[in-house]
Amino acid sequence: MTNPKAQDSALILIDHQVISMGFIKTQSPEVAKLNSITLVKAAKILGMPNLWASSTEDDNKDWWMPGLKEISPEAYANRIKRTGIGLLGRPGLRAGSRGHR
Repeated sequence: MTNPKAQDSALILIDHQVISMGFIKTQSPEVAKLNSITLVKAAKILGMPNLWASSTEDDNKDWWMPGLKEISPEAYANRIKRTGIGLLGRPGLRAGSRGHR
């Protein structure tokens, strides 16, 4: 196995939404938020593709986790909005991972 390289990697954030943070049991929502922000900053610095997805976002104002949009407005603008679960089977995930930064 070779060492991982940024150009061979991607950051995929799924459901990094305000309400989802309450379901995390291994760390506080604030720590999860700070960890997510750190990952997005690192991916941006390394030039890694950055693909985001959310669920039922259109029904809820201010649904996305605060702080992420400001770091990577491109990933936020190109995020995949879905109405339920099952992102991995969606055609946009694979195609989107090639063009998101």
